[in-house]
Amino acid sequence: MSSAECSQNFFLVNLGDDCLIAAQRLSEWCGKAPTTELDIALINLSIDLFGQADEFYSLFSESSSQFKSADMLAFERDASEFTNCLLVEQPNGDFGRTICKTAIFTTWYCEVLTLLQESRHVTISSIATKFRKEILYHKEFSLHWLDCLGNGTGESRDRIKQGFSWCYRFVEELRIRLDFSDITAKKWTECIDRFECELAKIFAYADFDSETIAQNLHGGRDGAHSEHLTHLLSEMQALHRAHPNVAW
Repeated sequence: MSSAECSQNFFLVNLGDDCLIAAQRLSEWCGKAPTTELDIALINLSIDLFGQADEFYSLFSESSSQFKSADMLAFERDASEFTNCLLVEQPNGDFGRTICKTAIFTTWYCEVLTLLQESRHVTISSIATKFRKEILYHKEFSLHWLDCLGNGTGESRDRIKQGFSWCYRFVEELRIRLDFSDITAKKWTECIDRFECELAKIFAYADFDSETIAQNLHGGRDGAHSEHLTHLLSEMQALHRAHPNVAW
């Protein structure tokens, strides 16, 4: 991509940030998940998302005059320079909340990747196709555990409802159009309509009434984040900032 195309494709950073922060949150379950099998599964989801963030960042940095590498984007920006959605930076909470957050994010992200498959940029279309296969598994994983918890005990069902209540406040931001260079507003609207339809099915299955939850929390795309992101970055970036420019 040319420099002009790079400036028009800042959505690569938006999506890279979403993936990076979601990955970092999932990695926090290492050694803490309910079972060993789930511990490994959540870390594998995290690894997928770290890899996707790296590819988004690398593609953007090829034509960026400020950020020459994926590492610069990941480790040399402050919280106010990140543009991830607020949903992914929220604390994990219990296992139920993590599953709810993963279900919402992957449902949205899968539809966005479907949209990006239509990009006229061959590289973007190609990685969208590859990433979508991975994210479909993430979505299936979260829906499987929604089913398990929703059909489990009264406690597990309550945890799912509480998880959705916490996460739904941040859904409005996912509707905000990302600045795709070659995707029309109409196609974005159709993408969000599909997301809303899928989300409604998930909520209906979980017997969650979204109408009772206010969903006016946004600002992440503009760098206005919760305090949670600052704490997350201070841990994630500590080694790189302590030893800048070190080749590993």
